[in-house]
Amino acid sequence: DHYGASFSFRFGLEGDDAAKAAANRLSARVEEPSKYMVVGDTQDIIKRINEYIDAGCSKFVMSPIGKDHKEMMKQTRLFIEEIQPEF
Repeated sequence: DHYGASFSFRFGLEGDDAAKAAANRLSARVEEPSKYMVVGDTQDIIKRINEYIDAGCSKFVMSPIGKDHKEMMKQTRLFIEEIQPEF
């Protein structure tokens, strides 16, 4: 068997507009949006992925948080360059 996880990520600060908007959207469906997203630096994102790996997850669907298409692409590029090589 294998298990997966899906969550949103953002390189940036929790209080920025895009992160707050994502948390607000999630709060309509879940009590603690922070459990379903990670906002921070490279190490914060790697730490969250490792928490899921330690819990038995082996597949991930990662969704970038951005205010527009350009920012979503930037977040995706950062993920490819800084996170993906670690795994």
